[in-house]
Amino acid sequence: MSLTVTVQKGHDFSSGNVTRAALNAGAVPTVAVTGSVGTSELAADSVTATELKDDSSTDSNRAVTTDHIRDGAITEAKLADDAVAISKIKALTKVGNVIIGGTSGNPEELDAAGSNKLLIGNGTTLLSLPVDSSNSDITFTQDGTDIVLSIAAGKVTVGMHSNTTSTNPGLLAYGSGGVAEQISTATAGQVPISQGASAAPAFKAHHKVVPISATIVEGSWMTGAHGITTATGTTNHPHLVAWYYECTVTEHGYAVGDRIYSWGKEYDPSSSRTHSHYVDGSNVGIYLNSEIGRPYVFHKTTGTGVTGAGEVTAANWKIVAVVSEY
Repeated sequence: MSLTVTVQKGHDFSSGNVTRAALNAGAVPTVAVTGSVGTSELAADSVTATELKDDSSTDSNRAVTTDHIRDGAITEAKLADDAVAISKIKALTKVGNVIIGGTSGNPEELDAAGSNKLLIGNGTTLLSLPVDSSNSDITFTQDGTDIVLSIAAGKVTVGMHSNTTSTNPGLLAYGSGGVAEQISTATAGQVPISQGASAAPAFKAHHKVVPISATIVEGSWMTGAHGITTATGTTNHPHLVAWYYECTVTEHGYAVGDRIYSWGKEYDPSSSRTHSHYVDGSNVGIYLNSEIGRPYVFHKTTGTGVTGAGEVTAANWKIVAVVSEY
């Protein structure tokens, strides 16, 4: 509808007296406005925010309503960061559903509320799958505050254990505080033994062979490094020591590799005719008294005693010690 404006005199003389006031009133025109302001009466962009009614206390008095906003007209750029609260998000169709990226990345709902379901990615999307109820080896228990994963007894195989960073093989043991740890060694011939409370077992040398001399030498010390150390790396004395001769050249019926444990023709502690042995933090040593001489042996094959030549040949036998760390 267009706007009609009529301008006319403001006073007539159909009644009353003709006065100065009446004459002045007749000279001042009056304006009568009928109709409404249409789009043709407004210039483009002439209505500003000032002309729109607002009311900070009463929402219903505000001029702009939902009907004045086009569908899809509010874009991302019109929203401030963090402006959309969780309460403004459209309600999901089911309690326990979650929003994930669906086809082409568009958001969609995923039902994750099923009992004993786990969220897992498959390389393409996120799935909510139940634990295999037919597998009684693994069970999940939850009470609203925590989740317990249980593995049936006897179901952890050797292959399930974590590999050690050590290049040496070893054993799985429990150390301080009951924490599982691996004990390993690169030294052959060692056995695991306990080390007391709050300590894991350790490998210790038992029956460690220590070469002493390639031939029998009389009248001087023959020694060999036993190489036994404690866990801290300090030297340690062997607890046990045994000695033997080992045949290197066949004689008196003894073959190469045979051993004998006789240490002389006689042993007399009341005289000087004794052999001597010692152990320290580094070496084991033996002194063969030349007065006693090398051992006499029975012939291995015939079992008959031999005299004179029955004394073993020094160059045909080596001396070996066997030490134990525990």
